[in-house]
Amino acid sequence: MRLYARQKVFSFRTAFSIVDEHGRPHYTVKGEILTIGKKLHVYDASGREVALLREKLIKLLPTYDIYIGGRPVARIVKRLSILKPSYEIRECGWRVEGNFLQHDYRIYNGVVAVAGIRKRWLSFGDCFELDVPDSRNELLAVCVMLAIDCVMDADEAARNIYNQNTGSNTNSN
Repeated sequence: MRLYARQKVFSFRTAFSIVDEHGRPHYTVKGEILTIGKKLHVYDASGREVALLREKLIKLLPTYDIYIGGRPVARIVKRLSILKPSYEIRECGWRVEGNFLQHDYRIYNGVVAVAGIRKRWLSFGDCFELDVPDSRNELLAVCVMLAIDCVMDADEAARNIYNQNTGSNTNSN
């Protein structure tokens, strides 16, 4: 199944709508406002909460716990890496490989790809395409994509603050 996650641009909190290739709604994602640590709630098409992503705060590296049906199923941790971002998915046996800076990566269970995720660049706001062959992996794959997007957004915000404070400009002509 192919899903499209589009971030809502004019929102005070993190918000996504996730539809299938025919435009039918599958999930809605809403972030909490004024929380310590990021929390994202994932709702199915009927409005029932089906998953929660919660940032762990007292960690050296960005870490998100994923809860599905109220129980913990996975923990995503950004690995310490100098050359390129790398992520570890604990508890569920999955791993992530690819080019995170280009938002083009795959999720594997052993040697089997359970999902492919890539950013659609010519769109207003962030839009991701998720290719999930087995629908049983759909919700967890969506949650992994959301957690990685949160980490990448936080890294970008930190770079922007650093550049403003130091007077650096990485986009100079």
